[in-house]
Amino acid sequence: MLVRTLEDWRGRNYGPASFRADNRIQYTPTAVREWMDGQSSASAPSDGGPSSSAPR
Repeated sequence: MLVRTLEDWRGRNYGPASFRADNRIQYTPTAVREWMDGQSSASAPSDGGPSSSAPR
């Protein structure tokens, strides 16, 4: 996953949960796994994710 993709998703409140540590955005492996598992069971994003028609 590209850093820019994560930055874009974070700006749209989409993607795995993150936190700030040492002035950097961090993601726990558990949060990423849980988010990815949730995406594979969802048919289509409806919360402003990359496949929706949300304005950029």
